[in-house]
Amino acid sequence: MRNKRIRAANNKGGRRSTDFISEMPDDLLLIIMSLLPIKDAVVTSCLSTRWRSLWLHLITLNIDGGVSLAKIATDRHLLVPERIKFVRQVNCMLDSYNQPKVQDFRIRYDFDESYKLIIDAWLQFAVDKSVENLELDLTNCNQKLRSTYECYAFPIRLSHRSIGHLYKWPTAKFAIIEIPNLRKLFLKSVNMKGRTVQQILANSPNLETLSLHGAGRLKYIHAGGKKLELKHIEIMYCPAINFICLNDFNLVSFTYKGPEIELVLSNLPNLKVLDIDEGVTSLENNVFSQIASCLSYLQVLSLDIHCPKESLKLATIPELPMVKKLKLSIGAQKDDCLLEFTSIAEACPSLEVFTIELHWFSPIRRRKKVRHAAEHPHEHLKLLEFVGYYGRVSDLELALYVINNASALEKIFIDPRGYTRRGTTTVEASLKAEEAARSFAKRQLEISMPHSRGVELVIL
Repeated sequence: MRNKRIRAANNKGGRRSTDFISEMPDDLLLIIMSLLPIKDAVVTSCLSTRWRSLWLHLITLNIDGGVSLAKIATDRHLLVPERIKFVRQVNCMLDSYNQPKVQDFRIRYDFDESYKLIIDAWLQFAVDKSVENLELDLTNCNQKLRSTYECYAFPIRLSHRSIGHLYKWPTAKFAIIEIPNLRKLFLKSVNMKGRTVQQILANSPNLETLSLHGAGRLKYIHAGGKKLELKHIEIMYCPAINFICLNDFNLVSFTYKGPEIELVLSNLPNLKVLDIDEGVTSLENNVFSQIASCLSYLQVLSLDIHCPKESLKLATIPELPMVKKLKLSIGAQKDDCLLEFTSIAEACPSLEVFTIELHWFSPIRRRKKVRHAAEHPHEHLKLLEFVGYYGRVSDLELALYVINNASALEKIFIDPRGYTRRGTTTVEASLKAEEAARSFAKRQLEISMPHSRGVELVIL
């Protein structure tokens, strides 16, 4: 009788209660589960008999210790017990996983070099499963890169073949890294030497993306040859690096952020996107001479300029005929005039999007007199993105340069948030400064806008 009453209630009014999720096909459920951290996906095995082993069919293992990292961030005494707990959970999951292949394998947790043997085993698991996309993010709980001596070292022997047992103590002479199905490799706070990179490039013929953050022992990268499938390279904050040579392959995008280095780029005809930050000496030492060979076909260029000297002159900027998107990240002080940097934009006759990102060390408004740069038409420029607009005269000067010279301008996007050097300032003071910046932007720019051309002003 009870079951009849339930069915009657479900069918009342011609309606039937339906569990849409349970009616979904397994393939669709697996797509949904692949978007979850693996820990949450495993928990679904408790829902019903059907769900018990469903997660085992995932080919994406996203092992992210976000909740645990949040605990450690508030209480560092929890670091060791939380690490032990996390290791047990991961080992349990990997022991249960019985699929022959894993497409994406990602570990994000606060681990240092003392966990090397454990992490080595996890990487070997991924390689044994023919991993395609591999990410290892070992930054600390506050997402800061580790010092070199604390970083886990990428193994010098890692192979899909059963050769690992041949050498009990691997050395440089017997090092071999083979990950034949690898397409993307992302490493953060992982030590790696130049010869290790060479091994990966030589024995991962399908590798398309290489991203290294905080590889403390990396001193050089030399990649070249038509056989390389590399399309995207990102090298960031590797303190020991001094030389990068890339030549003769189909590279599409290259990002370098770190100390000044010897940079050689040659015969890279498909290179369209370039992002360069060589610290305080970037422009002083003429970064354009380092990238001269690829200037004729670049379409997106980003430059970081730290603490520019007052004596810096940029009159010899080479032409950048194909650049459609230009981003300048500038560190500045007081209320210094920054119009000198418009010469980089003037070297881009095809420019469509101009992004200015200001990092002010001393957000002080001092000058009252507005200077104007010489006129230079930007016939294709449609969008100005201005991040870090604080209301100084120097900010207004850059905005007016674009307003007065871009006849096709459609939109100005102003973002005053979070780009002052905070130092001792409080959160409340920062929010108050941002609100003041919005007020200045509105008052300064609205009266300067060419409303007859229908230019839209957006202030966040």
